[in-house]
Amino acid sequence: LYLRANRMAEVSPGMFARVIQNLSKLIFFVTKSEGKNPVTVEGFPIRKRQKLMRELRVIELCVDCLHYPFASGACKIEDLTNDMPVKTICVLCYRLILHSVKDY
Repeated sequence: LYLRANRMAEVSPGMFARVIQNLSKLIFFVTKSEGKNPVTVEGFPIRKRQKLMRELRVIELCVDCLHYPFASGACKIEDLTNDMPVKTICVLCYRLILHSVKDY
């Protein structure tokens, strides 16, 4: 994902979909859960996988995903709606960070 894109038009809908899909998979990767929805899933953290997320700097990438769209002016937080892929990505990044550090 072009985190530092100055305009949302520079990022294709397909790219947004792939990022959303991968973030969802990572959330399930770090948790032991029966849930199917990555936004609401709760479960037991898998410690070795949490460590891997930190070592691969995935948490820092998630923080960048939360920061750059707004810092660059590509979108404004007050303009986000529920159907915008940027909001979905932000929610999933937050959830991945939460599960990656839970009980560690």
